[in-house]
Order: sequence, then C-alpha cells, then structure tokens
Amino acid sequence: MNKLIKILPFLLLTACQLITEPDLSDKSVYLIAPIDSMSTTTATHTLWWDVIPDAEAYNVIVVSPDWNSIERLVADTNVSGNKFTITLPPGEYDWGVSAFNYYSSTPYSVRHLSIDTSSSLSGQVVVLKSPSEGKSLKDAKVLFEWYKIAIANSYIFDIRRDSWEGPSFIPQQLTSEDTISVALTEGVYAWGVKATNDFSSTLFTTQTLYIDQTPPGRASITNPAFNGDTLQIDNLLIQWNRSGTSVSPMRDSLMVSVDSTFSEGSPIGYYFTTEATEYTLPENEYSSGFYFCRVRTYDEAGNAGPVSATRKFYIE
Repeated sequence: MNKLIKILPFLLLTACQLITEPDLSDKSVYLIAPIDSMSTTTATHTLWWDVIPDAEAYNVIVVSPDWNSIERLVADTNVSGNKFTITLPPGEYDWGVSAFNYYSSTPYSVRHLSIDTSSSLSGQVVVLKSPSEGKSLKDAKVLFEWYKIAIANSYIFDIRRDSWEGPSFIPQQLTSEDTISVALTEGVYAWGVKATNDFSSTLFTTQTLYIDQTPPGRASITNPAFNGDTLQIDNLLIQWNRSGTSVSPMRDSLMVSVDSTFSEGSPIGYYFTTEATEYTLPENEYSSGFYFCRVRTYDEAGNAGPVSATRKFYIE
C-alpha cells in the first residue's frame, strides 16, 4: 500500500502533462529553404524550416520522385533542431517536415526539389591540356594542365611509370585546381586526371609523356660504304645506323654538301627523317660530281647526338 501511495503523485503528474500538452494538429510548419520546385546542380542541401512553439522535435521525410507517387524513401529521421543537411544524387524529390510532441503532430509541409541530372559526371570527359599526348621533354619538372568541368568539385591526378598499367610514381593527388606540378626522373610516364563531385565521377583521361635527358649516340653511314664510292643518279640512296637507345622517339638530319667542311657559304641539302634510317636524294637537285654527307641524330626532347663521320661520294 505504501508503494502505491508513493507512485500515485507521479502517475497523476504524467497524466496531467499529457492532457495539457499543446495540440499541434491545427498548426503547420513553414518551410524556409530550399524554395519550392527548386532545380539545381548542387547535390548537398540544408533543409530549413521555422520553429514551432511547443514542438518536441521534427520528423523529416525525403522521397522520390514525389509525395503522391513514392518510389523510394530516401530519408526518414527525427531532429530536435530546425535544420537537416542531406546530399542527393540527380533526380526528383519531395521533402516534408512535421512537428510533433508527445500528444500530437502537425500535417507535413512539403516542397519539391530537383537535382539536375546534368550534374552527373558520368559519361563526361576531362580534356587534358598539356603536356600533349606523346610529348617529349628535357626538363624533368613538369606542369600538368587540364580543362575544368563546371560541375566538378575536385580532380584526382595520377601518374604512373611506363604505362597506365604500371606502378604509381607518386600517390594520387586530390586538387580543386586545374594544374599540378611534379618533379619527374628520366623515363616513360602515363598521366591521367578524373573529375569528381559529391555523387559522381568521370573515368580517368590519360596520356603518355617522355622525360628524356640523354643525347642519342653517334650515327654511322653505311651507304656509301666507303669514301669515294659512286652512286648512280637514278639511285641516290644514303643509309646509316643509329647508335644507342633513347627514351623518346629519335629522328635524323642528313646533310649533303659539295664542301667537306659544310661551311655556310657552300650549297647544302638538309633532309630530316623520322623512323627511317635512309633517304633517297632527289635526282633533280644533283648532277655529276663529288659530294659529302653526314648524319646527326636527335630525339624528340631536343637532345642532339654527335655528328657522324663525313662520307665522300661521287654521283655518276
């Protein structure tokens, strides 16, 4: 009996509190932001509403695509304050707020929000600016540049040895800028950039880069094979071998002159080749007589090898 007497005041107090709790059913929550039917590419939003006096908390519901034809419940949560932050992927949404206490609740106040599907980076491509594809450089400190995408928040930069399947040269770098500078060493690299935002990303766009600081070796002329050899006017083929290897692609410069010193005042023919290590002189530019030729190898980075030995030949 004593125990019952002790708990009766507590029960009476609780019952009175329930009976006297204000009725919220005839009130409504005023939504402040975002505005109704807002369309945006921004993914993260703070849902904000006015405080209701006597409300204990608020129930926030976010559904897709709208309140009357719900296909997906995105959020259903209770908050004690008057703000709730959420990140949404592209799509159509209704969001609603109801204030409640222990006795009653308001109807849901509802607004519509569209996250523009164009804010998705899926299918978009980061365009790399420089260095260009297959570029060869002597300077090992390289400034990498790309074009920004308006809806991207940040970019992930990656550079790897030998190829895109090779090992990373440095850890991936996260930046909001459109440039990054990296000090490299001699070798072949694949570098790439992808764009990201709050809920999507592009694939990596990649390119190849050569860092080449070593000059090519000295070329040697193989045809004419000996000094004084004769070439026929209808077959003025000059051939040579390259020496050594190069990180970047190599090309050759063939020089032909009537002067063994290749002086500036003497007639000289300059011919540039790429992969081929031979060149046929245009017969309409030559007549019978003695000529001299030499070859110099360059790489795409601009390193020049030593000039070959001079070969004298006769055109008949």
